[in-house]
Amino acid sequence: MLLMKNKTIKTLYVQLGALFLIISGVFLMWYSLYEHYQDANKKAFCDLSEVINCSLVNKGPYSEFLGVPVAMWGLLFFVVLLLGFLFYLINYKQTLLSFLYYFSWLGLLIALFLFMLVFYKLKAICPVCVATDFVIVLLVYLFYFLKKVS
Repeated sequence: MLLMKNKTIKTLYVQLGALFLIISGVFLMWYSLYEHYQDANKKAFCDLSEVINCSLVNKGPYSEFLGVPVAMWGLLFFVVLLLGFLFYLINYKQTLLSFLYYFSWLGLLIALFLFMLVFYKLKAICPVCVATDFVIVLLVYLFYFLKKVS
């Protein structure tokens, strides 16, 4: 019984961590979207050098896909994760958890592609984007853990 209780508490912490990370991702993407629409002369707080530069990434040639800012796509990604995760917390359906796991993998693959594209083509690193990538990596791991214990 004690083992089951510890497993449940651990699962609760993982769920809270996933919820925190998803909400963090929403805020990171919101900030990135905000920076995308700022005046080109205004520097972002994360413009630390020519290489570590959010503005170059958020306003550069790879900052939009199908005419929509990449940050908006990222915001949509995290909103879908948030809604899916909230539905999962209400219903505890394994299919929802599987969707979240595979959807987060899709997000990770896209994020890694974008990181490589920006790094090798623009020779720049966006700290907000890297933080978002780190959030997605952690979410993949947490969703894997939840799938394993469910």
